[in-house]
Amino acid sequence: HPWWQAFERLGDRLVRAGAVVQGRLTVQELLGRLNVFPLSRDALPGQSADRARIAELTADFRLLGLDGLQQAKPSNLAALSSAHGTGSDLTAAMLHSRSLQYELLPKTGKLLSALSAEHSSFVLESVDGALQQELSQKMSSPLPLALLRYRYLRVSADSLPFKGGQLTESAGAKPALLFEDAVYSQGLRFDFYRWSQDSEPAVSLQLSGGYPALQLYLSSEAVFDVRSKSCYVPLILNDSQGQGSSVYFVRLKLSEDFPEPDKWPRSADFEAGSAELSQSIFAQPGY
Repeated sequence: HPWWQAFERLGDRLVRAGAVVQGRLTVQELLGRLNVFPLSRDALPGQSADRARIAELTADFRLLGLDGLQQAKPSNLAALSSAHGTGSDLTAAMLHSRSLQYELLPKTGKLLSALSAEHSSFVLESVDGALQQELSQKMSSPLPLALLRYRYLRVSADSLPFKGGQLTESAGAKPALLFEDAVYSQGLRFDFYRWSQDSEPAVSLQLSGGYPALQLYLSSEAVFDVRSKSCYVPLILNDSQGQGSSVYFVRLKLSEDFPEPDKWPRSADFEAGSAELSQSIFAQPGY
């Protein structure tokens, strides 16, 4: 990785210039700002980064050359520090941590790129009854199938009201399209009806917080299919008429090159990266 070698050469020069502590604090500040949903899968969705914040983080990440598309320059580093009031930013010089170089930062850069894509979107499709049953049995606590109780489903979001509904179980071999929207859409809602002619849903599920599609994608009970690069996500429905809980699986496909759920960064990764970076800096010769 020639660009990382350039970082290390720049780092050696700046460390000798006495910039160690300043760079450490700047890196830790950046890692702290990156530790937010959806960049961190277990950060609170209610405190997620909106589109403007993702754009700001992406710009800062690229300004430092951390995406590998440009080399870090002292003028770029100073510009970032000026924007955030942290003094002369020498972040790139401090990246001697191997876990940061080859794991956390590349993953984060990939996520930022996918989230920043102009047409980043998701698609929800129905899942046939046989596969619904199979997926339910694999859950930690299997539940009855919702499609046996509710025959009709409408999906909507704040930005895109529903355009007609679908049967909960597709009549044909091909899965039915339930919904598609931008990945940053808010207020994703599922309304289940016992019959298609009913005026009011029998049960509803609405996801609050930012990036509801990614909340589904990162659900602990979701099953990722490597071959199709899609997720089978369980929607847990609590019936208000005393029938108890049931489950309805949907197939979720993301448009951009997002990582698999189990390879997504966690809050602990950002915290460990900050701690490791601090240790690696103070271990540098000449400090």
